[in-house]
Formats: sequence, structure tokens, C-alpha cells
Amino acid sequence: LGKRKRWAREWVCLGHPAGSYARSKAEQWWNERSHTTCPETVQEALLMIDAGVLAKTLTLHIRPDGKFDKITKSIVADRPAEESYDMSDVPF
Repeated sequence: LGKRKRWAREWVCLGHPAGSYARSKAEQWWNERSHTTCPETVQEALLMIDAGVLAKTLTLHIRPDGKFDKITKSIVADRPAEESYDMSDVPF
């Protein structure tokens, strides 16, 4: 079977308290995609994403899981080199 393109959403819970399961998973997700420290808030993350700190997601492997689909594997490009992004507009 050929590959088909579908949309999928992945929840990355940056706003959860430090040490929580959701926050730990968000930090793991961020560290797989960036050389920068995981931001503390969603607003910080959006500014950093606009600056180009995250690797592009190339492929997601998904499977049906009840009402929603479950992402079982993510394939991402190499994390951007630190000199390739512009953090000058990020106010922290």
C-alpha cells in the first residue's frame, strides 16, 4: 500500500508543573527536536518556534486508538544548529 497523507495532532503539555508526567513528556519531546532548553510556557515556546529552534517533523506513524489516533513513532529531521536560528526577538 502506498503512503497517504493525513493530519495528526500531538499534545505537548509545556504548561504543566515541573516534575509532572505531562511536563516530563513535553521536555522529552522538545529535547528530541531542539538544542535549546525546554521553555517554561507556551508563549515562550511559540516565540522560540518562530525563531526556528525546532527540527521539522518528517513522518508520523499513527494507529487508531478508540476515538482518536495514537502517534506511535515520530521521525524528525536533525535538530537545527544553534547558529541557524535567530533568538534576538525572544525576550528572555
